[in-house]
Amino acid sequence: LGAAAAERLDQALRCALTNLMAPAHAQPVPPPAGTAAGLRYWRDRISVPRDMPLHAARLLRAALERTAALDGPEQGPPLPVRDRRDQNPAPFVGGSVGVSGR
Repeated sequence: LGAAAAERLDQALRCALTNLMAPAHAQPVPPPAGTAAGLRYWRDRISVPRDMPLHAARLLRAALERTAALDGPEQGPPLPVRDRRDQNPAPFVGGSVGVSGR
């Protein structure tokens, strides 16, 4: 990410936050051109509850999507599925986890 691209993404995030805080009847603030994929990248990576409460995350994700839609349909890179430590089913397969009291 070059300095110019980082500056545009910073401006796009500021637009999304402005749109989040603005009244419903206000004219939305469009992000800089070419930032839709970056906004959707952040939309897909907001972690609940680690980063914020559920309701706040839903509002932020919606604001990021609304702002990205003002720029275009470009999507961010897909979430990686290889080597995900948070989704490792191994401890739950084959009865390796016992339930006490049964």
